[in-house]
Amino acid sequence: MRKLCLLCFSAVFLSFILNAEDQKPVDKEKRANIMRLMKLQGMMGYAPDANGSDPLLKDLQKEQMDKTHELMISAYDKYLTDADIRELIALFDGPAWKKFKRVQPLITKELMSASKALAEKTSGLIKDEENTPVSKMKADPNSAIGKELIKLKEMRTSASLLRIRSSLSFFYSKSEGEYPKNLDSDFKEYLSPLPVELITGGNKVSPVFDGAGGWFYDSKTGVIGLNVKGKDLAGKEYASY
Repeated sequence: MRKLCLLCFSAVFLSFILNAEDQKPVDKEKRANIMRLMKLQGMMGYAPDANGSDPLLKDLQKEQMDKTHELMISAYDKYLTDADIRELIALFDGPAWKKFKRVQPLITKELMSASKALAEKTSGLIKDEENTPVSKMKADPNSAIGKELIKLKEMRTSASLLRIRSSLSFFYSKSEGEYPKNLDSDFKEYLSPLPVELITGGNKVSPVFDGAGGWFYDSKTGVIGLNVKGKDLAGKEYASY
């Protein structure tokens, strides 16, 4: 049964080859050059019957491969000139290519090892980045990623400032019109710890604006803002948030 299946497959394959479009004759000298090139490329030869015992199957397999070679020769002839073939022969038969074939397994092995190491390192960096607070994330501010990171920090800082102001309003209403004297001690019940502004990464509180980072806070008026100099990506002063 196995032989019958192989014979059927062989017959179908041969039918495909024999019914292919007739190929024009290839110049004898060019044909020899094409065959030499194919041999240098390792594209000549055929695999014998796996059992090594059935002459019919061996003959069929050889015939299949011979037909395949003819199709390949025709394709080379169609798309490559004789000059092209000769140049390729010089390349594949040259010392540089022969050396490359010798060292190719070493190159492949080294590349695979390097790729594995790079993948492991990248995986580690991604994992570290996922566990890194936004306040500690860094990127080139002129790059697209850097600008997106700055925008994220500005948005979160603005949200933190809103939280502080909301908590101050709640404190004011509960304290009969007074604001906390000190946000580090008097304010703990309402908001602790005090959020970090992500522009400079600080959360210290200054009674005046000096641009040293963190927040500036006036306990008499309840005014609080960013103690950061400069403008955001939209051109708005940080101090005016």
